[in-house]
Amino acid sequence: MRTEERHPDTAGLAAMATDDIVRKMSTEDEKAVEAVKAAIPDICVAAEMVAETYSSGGKVVYVGAGTSGRIAATDVSEISQCYGIEPGRFQVLIAGRAFMQSVSGAEDDTEAAHKDLNAALTSPVRIGEGVAVVQAQVDRLPADLVIGVSASGRTPYVVEAIRYAARRGAKTIGIANNPGAPLLHESEHSILLDTGPEVIAGATRLKAGTAQKMALNMISVAAMAKCGRIKDNLMTHLAPMNDKLRLRAIRIVMSQLGLDESAAKKRLEDASWNLPAALGS
Repeated sequence: MRTEERHPDTAGLAAMATDDIVRKMSTEDEKAVEAVKAAIPDICVAAEMVAETYSSGGKVVYVGAGTSGRIAATDVSEISQCYGIEPGRFQVLIAGRAFMQSVSGAEDDTEAAHKDLNAALTSPVRIGEGVAVVQAQVDRLPADLVIGVSASGRTPYVVEAIRYAARRGAKTIGIANNPGAPLLHESEHSILLDTGPEVIAGATRLKAGTAQKMALNMISVAAMAKCGRIKDNLMTHLAPMNDKLRLRAIRIVMSQLGLDESAAKKRLEDASWNLPAALGS
């Protein structure tokens, strides 16, 4: 695996001056950008798949282990708050639920992959405004989408989750940093982010993780734009849960309705700080 290889340009890294270490890391991070650019056509397809899944009432479930799972969790948490997505529509599964620290053997547990994914796909969700269909009005559940993220592309928990998702009829996307990885072959649609060897051999939290975060950012933003959760370049479905976000909501109402700050704030208060309602959308 390229992500496990020793990088020829960073031999002797531990003895280098701090400036040299940082500059070499900066140079390598540029390769993450290059890898993402090369994958743009596949990233676009993934964004369309996410948008279609959300618009049809399905769930989007991200699956990862270690750093990849935590990066996916960051994206999911932001989607909910920034775009006002109903609870349960976007979910993340991390092997061993290892959000803060590693759990021994978790990424090798294929039985847990079945159990965790089954629970995620069968959990009830509320289908809210802006969604094209309501579950009770269709003959079968809308198709769900499972996105596996793994730098190696061979993490058993993630690969088995993708296989299990396919057997259940869900659509699947695999994101990996190694050419020819099993995850890419097992997925209906695949995204290769070929970032090569890391500055520290095997430390995929570095540029492999950076490339994953960039790709997931692009997928979620493009999907939310396609689903009408963004207007112009504004978070018009934002959930204003704190003072900073309430001020942002006020600015959005001012911008969209041509109101002054006082009138915009009152409109939001009258709408119980429901931004779409305040905007009349």
